[in-house]
Amino acid sequence: MALIMLSNIRRRNKTLKREVSPKDLIEFQKNAPDNWTWKRAEIIRLASSGYNNLEIQEITRVNEKT
Repeated sequence: MALIMLSNIRRRNKTLKREVSPKDLIEFQKNAPDNWTWKRAEIIRLASSGYNNLEIQEITRVNEKT
């Protein structure tokens, strides 16, 4: 299980926290409204699968510190 925190409601950032399964994340990615949301879901999926930060950066080409 992973903890997903994704939401943007009426241009205000509101965080929704809930536990989701990898299957839920894949389904969420299929329906992601934009690339940023898709990448966040991918990062959460990889982290919940046991990948470390360096591996996630190599796979997604996203540096979490910037």
